[in-house]
Amino acid sequence: MIRKILGLFILFSNVIFAQEATSSPYSYFHTGLRKYQNTIENKSMGELNVYADSIHLNLVNPASLSKLGLTTYTIGASHYFTNLSTNTNRAETQTTNFDYIAVGLPIAKKLGVSFGLSPFSVVGYDLRNTRLTTDPNNSQTITRIESASWFGEGNLNKVFVSAGLEVYKNLSVGASFNYFFGRLTHNYAFNDTNVSFQANEEKNSDLNGLNATLGLYHFAKVNKKLTLHSSLTYTPKTTLTDDYTNEIFLSINNTTTPIETLPPQPAKSQKIDLPSVINFGMAIGEEKKWLLGGEFTSKQAPINSFRFNALNNVTFETANKFNVGGYFIPKYNSFSSYWSRVTYRAGFRYENLGFKVQNQSITDIGINFGLGIPLKRSSSAFVNFSNINVNFEYGQRGTRNANLIKEDYFSMSLSISFNDKWFEKRKYN
Repeated sequence: MIRKILGLFILFSNVIFAQEATSSPYSYFHTGLRKYQNTIENKSMGELNVYADSIHLNLVNPASLSKLGLTTYTIGASHYFTNLSTNTNRAETQTTNFDYIAVGLPIAKKLGVSFGLSPFSVVGYDLRNTRLTTDPNNSQTITRIESASWFGEGNLNKVFVSAGLEVYKNLSVGASFNYFFGRLTHNYAFNDTNVSFQANEEKNSDLNGLNATLGLYHFAKVNKKLTLHSSLTYTPKTTLTDDYTNEIFLSINNTTTPIETLPPQPAKSQKIDLPSVINFGMAIGEEKKWLLGGEFTSKQAPINSFRFNALNNVTFETANKFNVGGYFIPKYNSFSSYWSRVTYRAGFRYENLGFKVQNQSITDIGINFGLGIPLKRSSSAFVNFSNINVNFEYGQRGTRNANLIKEDYFSMSLSISFNDKWFEKRKYN
């Protein structure tokens, strides 16, 4: 089984890091748009991270691993349909990417560990602007065309190892150790047809670094039916090492000549901030029946940014997120109705992304609905607790104010969570 899991990691890691994509102009800033770091199950509840149980992984709070009862391996992917619009133009794009692959292991009673990999942030934009200059004596004659384009791609990836332990009755602590790596490319091109002139600047950043996340998880019985869940995580500020190249090309009469090249200089590497993040949430519910909860997340503004995207009309600020959500299971152990065993999830979130453009705070608002579909019952425990999770999300990012871009997006996400029982002592030899 371990060989199969390692094989899956090698296979899907190549796919994840080769195909991760977005089509948002707001991915231009800092290290790109942050990806949601938890599973599709949690995303379906408006990105609620409070809840933990014995058969699902919680990738945000490592302390939740203490409740893991079965070996769990999961993989998730999403497809996005995005409509981008300004006051005068409109465009549509589609992107598909893998979200994560992870394994959780209950090593001992009240002790669980997990490991996996996922994209942490992603850059992907393609913007063009054309200006036509006409002869003042003849408005129908175009005498000059100036065009500029901005293009960016790449992603920052995360490999993590986590552990959670129950240290007191219903109180667990945990820690995740994360290694970041990836390449981001930003390109700017300017073209003037009047003089057959083109300038092109490309900057590549190879990023790497380490950080850690600390977590607390507590649950307590309110009465015979209701349970109160509490979750707290904190990620201190850390820095990434940025080894970059900067190439500038000048083209006259279709002949391209590099006029400046700055090779990577590791001894003088730039440092990029990953700001501190704190997350707190509470939820109440009846086990295996329903849950309702809310969360607040705050991310500090970065002290520094990339040298290639520090703009006069952009300022960074504290990013805050509010979200509520939950689930409902009609009857988890029903034998007569399959759909009574399905988990129905829904949620809402409001997020300030942490930067202002043209003095406009950029926000991201989304609503989610999802299903947790149990696989067909059999005599195998591996099948009894395994499930397929589907999520549908509609969201809006950005604004058309101040001549900016608004994004309306719809996404469909799918994850598969398999469960098995390892480390079971044999009663007979």
